[in-house]
Amino acid sequence: QPEDLDRDQHSTINQYITAVRYCIHAAKSMKDIQHNLKDLNNSGNDLLHEEYVGIQKDWNEFDASFKRMLAITDTNLLFEELTLAMKEAFEVQQQHNVSIIDALKGKHFTEIETSTLMNVHREVLSAKKSLMRSLSHLKLTSAHADAFEFLPEV
Repeated sequence: QPEDLDRDQHSTINQYITAVRYCIHAAKSMKDIQHNLKDLNNSGNDLLHEEYVGIQKDWNEFDASFKRMLAITDTNLLFEELTLAMKEAFEVQQQHNVSIIDALKGKHFTEIETSTLMNVHREVLSAKKSLMRSLSHLKLTSAHADAFEFLPEV
């Protein structure tokens, strides 16, 4: 730039940079488990394949919710929707962990399968969190984005 940025421009650029970082983190999280998802999809174990179907269904629901949030223009409403979506993402992951542990106890999954599934769900949650935080930095005020950033994890 030929001249220095004013304070507002600097703040806006920082918000965009933060949003891009979160998008990259989300993409990396999903890339890290791509081979696990492929293995689950191709598994001969019906329960593991059902886990894949559940992950896919859960992601599609999140995707639809995320698209609705993209269209929200009211920052207060968006903050509320993001907060609810974040809470739901944690609840879904906790439900999956409980069912995975139950399957391990019932000897339906091995310890390695259990570990893999828990890692997959953790990475999916990480991707969701990153995308929602990215959206908060793109569409909310800096103060709202910071408040959303530091919401307690349920």
